[in-house]
Amino acid sequence: MARRRTTAILVLLAAVVAGMALPAAAMTGTADQTSEQQNETVDIEVGQQLSTVASATTDEVRSEADQAGFEQRFNETSSTERAEAIAERAGELETTATELRTEYDELTESYRTGEIDGSTFAQRIASLTTKAYAVERNTERLADYAAQLPEAEQRAFDVTEDDFDRITDQVSPISTPTTSAILAQYTGESTGEIEIERADGIELEVESEDGEQSRQFERPRDGSGSYELNQSEALAIATDTLSEQDGEWVLTSVSTDDGAYEFEFELHGAGEGEAEVAVDGETGTVFELEESVESDDDDDDDERLAVRVTDGEPAPGREVTLTVTANGEPVADATVELDEETVGTTGENGTVTVTLPAEEEAEITVTAGEREGELEFEFEDEDEDRELGATADIDNGTVTVSVLLDGEPVEGASVTANEESVGVTDANGTDSFSLPAGEELEIDVEYQDLEAELEYELEEHEDEDEEDRELVISVTEGEPAPGEEVTLTVSADGEGVEGATVELNDEVAGETGADGTITVTLPTEDAEIEVTDGDDEGELELEFEDEESDGDDGDSDDYDGERDEKEDDDSDDEAEDDDDDSDDDEE
Repeated sequence: MARRRTTAILVLLAAVVAGMALPAAAMTGTADQTSEQQNETVDIEVGQQLSTVASATTDEVRSEADQAGFEQRFNETSSTERAEAIAERAGELETTATELRTEYDELTESYRTGEIDGSTFAQRIASLTTKAYAVERNTERLADYAAQLPEAEQRAFDVTEDDFDRITDQVSPISTPTTSAILAQYTGESTGEIEIERADGIELEVESEDGEQSRQFERPRDGSGSYELNQSEALAIATDTLSEQDGEWVLTSVSTDDGAYEFEFELHGAGEGEAEVAVDGETGTVFELEESVESDDDDDDDERLAVRVTDGEPAPGREVTLTVTANGEPVADATVELDEETVGTTGENGTVTVTLPAEEEAEITVTAGEREGELEFEFEDEDEDRELGATADIDNGTVTVSVLLDGEPVEGASVTANEESVGVTDANGTDSFSLPAGEELEIDVEYQDLEAELEYELEEHEDEDEEDRELVISVTEGEPAPGEEVTLTVSADGEGVEGATVELNDEVAGETGADGTITVTLPTEDAEIEVTDGDDEGELELEFEDEESDGDDGDSDDYDGERDEKEDDDSDDEAEDDDDDSDDDEE
């Protein structure tokens, strides 16, 4: 929708101060406001006009200074750092836009509850509008800088066209033709009336003395995002919401988004007008409206054609009947183009039947001599909010993938594992295949325009699903001794393990039977028994007493005995020698 902007604010300030004649409404006092009032005509005081002009001038200077500062940094920055500078500036603008939207919402709530009067509300709206204009203007200029960057850099730094649209969307309710008209009256640029209606939401209506009219309102949405109304029903509601004018409101664009219908209109009549209306697809509530009408002395109504859908429901691939009129009368032999390709001409009753393309957008252009008309459609992508659900079950080397859409099994979805096709889902929505070798498993599922992706770290997956068991080895028959035959039982979780490999002192002795047992002959020395079953392990060590060591101890005793006897004999000999010495002494 075209927007009028306020200019020459600096010059206006001097004119007001010098005693410029103001509108009669400006000389009256502020109207009393109570929370019970539903409608109010706003009176503008001289002081409010002066303060609004001063505030607007200050905001304009500050905005230009900020922009100039960015441009200087940008020009002094190397090419490799310019994307970062743009992203930083975009962040500043987005912060400002968010703050303005928050202030606008709080201001609206304050007026709705009666905390402030209509005159104060309108003045603050005017002040916010100047700031919103600055955000929009600087965002557009910043987008031009960002457009010079490679697309990859734009995406990497979040400075794409969509990112800039997100910034301006924040301030869009504060930069409409209606708020612009309010600003014009609070700065003395125009005269007229400002009316505010407080009902379910707040409706602003401004009429200037030169015949320009504008109004807007926002109301809370009461739907859940579904579509219970068809487009024709929603269009009738939107059309009834538009103001009565000396002319005809003609639909020019239709779009669907998030459970809502959004219609755009043009006024065909003595003046020019535009309108945008948003209708909740479930409840039929008109929750947003912007409308502006300008008087036009040049009557070019005969040059304009109106195009309507009079039969069928517009949707991708659907057949609809169009009716072309001028001044309310059918136009025959008008050429109809669909996305720049001729698809037919209207009959005597001004109608033609066409099939819309299976795309999200369609543009219809109609010409009859010098006269033209157009109608645009934008359809919501029904698959945009739909998600393909996929799960995978890994069991004993087999992977089973299950695919659901809207809770129902999906047949015919293609399945790829580690970039290799492994089949398509059956009527139950499943596809099974052998687990590929490797430590990772990446599964991609595709169905129509929808995709799902699953990733698994196989080692972690196995550790989570199957922990290693501890194998227990016990001697259940025979006496463990060197060279003896014994029966070993291998168990896990209290049950015998079949097929476990048994090693005896690092040599394979065999595998356990169905009951988990195996008979082995022990070696003549200590035995180390190890058992493995896949990744599960267990061990048992047997140490035997050395019988020869016991024999050595007996020999030692005999030796000690002989030594004792020899010592006794030596003692006797010494005793005899002592006796001989005694005898010699006596002699």
